[in-house]
Amino acid sequence: MADVPYSRLYWRLGDEYPDVWDDAATLGAYVQLLIQADMAWPSRPHRPSLIDDDAYARLVDSGLVIEAGKRYTIRGLEKERR
Repeated sequence: MADVPYSRLYWRLGDEYPDVWDDAATLGAYVQLLIQADMAWPSRPHRPSLIDDDAYARLVDSGLVIEAGKRYTIRGLEKERR
């Protein structure tokens, strides 16, 4: 899957993470972070500076974004790629 130019956004995201789904800024930040993480895989990218701090914190609190020092990964990305 690493050679295809898309990222998967599962339909169940809204059911499992309604606070993310219902907030346009947080959902937009998630999509941007997901695409960056997919492009960087298997490396972990640095958090983009344009991502809103509050939206990023909500994503980390929800468990969708996993911080790794100054870098991050997306929940389930490793499993998806392997």
